[in-house]
Amino acid sequence: MAPEELPRASRGGSVLDAEAVRTYLARYGFSAMTDSNWEAFPDHVMSAPLLEIQVAGHEEREGHTWYQLVCSLLHGGGAVGSRNLQWRGYWRLAQLREGLHNPVRELLSHDAYMKIFHGAPFALRGGPRGTTRRLRGWCGALSSCINQQLCPPSIVWLSLRFLEVPEPRSLTGDVKSSASTAAGALRGMLGTIGDSMKHRVEQAQSQAAESASSSAAAFAARNPRTARAAAGSTMGQFGAKATFSCAKQNPQAAFGIMKASARAAAAAF
Repeated sequence: MAPEELPRASRGGSVLDAEAVRTYLARYGFSAMTDSNWEAFPDHVMSAPLLEIQVAGHEEREGHTWYQLVCSLLHGGGAVGSRNLQWRGYWRLAQLREGLHNPVRELLSHDAYMKIFHGAPFALRGGPRGTTRRLRGWCGALSSCINQQLCPPSIVWLSLRFLEVPEPRSLTGDVKSSASTAAGALRGMLGTIGDSMKHRVEQAQSQAAESASSSAAAFAARNPRTARAAAGSTMGQFGAKATFSCAKQNPQAAFGIMKASARAAAAAF
């Protein structure tokens, strides 16, 4: 049944702020023009959130029967996402009748109400046997007409407010979360680049030390006497302790000198 086939809704004397209704619903993803008309975009019904109202059961507290309603407001056809809302609450039958059922009847004409809730009568007064079953049927019919937008926006506004829907997830929070994730990824990338640069520097230092050792060995091979004299002068000037300290601090350089001295000595003999 298309929305235009329903009889026009009657306010029943109620006065609603059309702009307040439109603004409130927009926060939850509904596209209303006014409190009585939806946007006319072809795909706006498919993109609107889905409201689920399930009567989970009831319990007795302080001499009264409380009915538990489990509610969901799902975006993207019910797919898992950060904007989905789930909540629950407890209401007495009198509260459900006076705060939800009666206002819905006032906002709809008699014919519109009978078409939407045909076969789903509201619970009888006094809460006799079968009350939970009746509530489930009525809440299911209400959810269905809201999700198909067969009722005016004012019905959705009324239902969400009565059911105490939580505040919508803020865009600011989503942006902060995305920024935090991006910052973490950037830190990881910079850390990887830093490790790579460190490895390259160490590799360059090793190659330079090896090149210096090869150059020293070549010089000692060509000038054995000069090499022996330099080595003896170094030992005499600094002593064994200083030479050991130098070797400890610069093992690569010390190894190069040792190789050069060994090659020079072999060349001399």
